[in-house]
Amino acid sequence: RKGDLGDRMYIAVKGKLGIYLSKRVREPPVAILPPFTAVGDRALRNEGDRRSASVVCLDEGETVTLCLEK
Repeated sequence: RKGDLGDRMYIAVKGKLGIYLSKRVREPPVAILPPFTAVGDRALRNEGDRRSASVVCLDEGETVTLCLEK
């Protein structure tokens, strides 16, 4: 969620991810990312970095992501 401390990044392998610029995800996403897109990579490069957007799986039950922690 936006504002949370970033400690890992994600790569969508299957399904789509919606990008929201607020913590509330009731409005349409500002972007939709296809599979094989990475999000949260800034968290691995910058110590103490906060999330700049919220990311939500749009294909619920069908989305698969890989997670890479610090």
